[in-house]
Amino acid sequence: MAGRTDGDFGGHARRNEFHVGRTQLLSNGGTVNIDTPSTWSHGARDQLTKYLGVDLKALEATVEGDAYAPYSLRSGTLFNSERWGRDQLVIRESGESWAAYAAKLPMSAASRAALVRLYTTAEDLYPGLTDAQKKEVLARTPYETYLREKLGLDDDAMELVKRGTNGLWGVNAPEP
Repeated sequence: MAGRTDGDFGGHARRNEFHVGRTQLLSNGGTVNIDTPSTWSHGARDQLTKYLGVDLKALEATVEGDAYAPYSLRSGTLFNSERWGRDQLVIRESGESWAAYAAKLPMSAASRAALVRLYTTAEDLYPGLTDAQKKEVLARTPYETYLREKLGLDDDAMELVKRGTNGLWGVNAPEP
């Protein structure tokens, strides 16, 4: 896979272009998270900013808690007619519970229940195993297998989970 970086006007200082076979993939690069120091690594946050003379407290004071609120923007998922039978945009309201959001999704009750469980459960899915044993099992288990076998996700629920990275990266999560 060959990569190339070009300047990009607006939003990001750079973008990453990758070619996989005959398919070109694009990804954010450069300063994509510069406005969110809480996501930076320890080295970047503490050492690099000090070296560059960046005052993090002053920077953080410029970032509002919800910069999108004045624009009434909300999160939404498009369910297209090719897969779901009709085009439907499902909006998730700010603060809406997973149960309330899932109730609006155009999929079976079992699919909706599995998604709610995925995003809300605190259940120990490996009772009787030590922390080290759980980590060993999880290190050997493909994520999709875990989601299907431990949380009951079917193909429809998996489709929604795979699309969960679209908002940040613009592409689905990679296939296992």
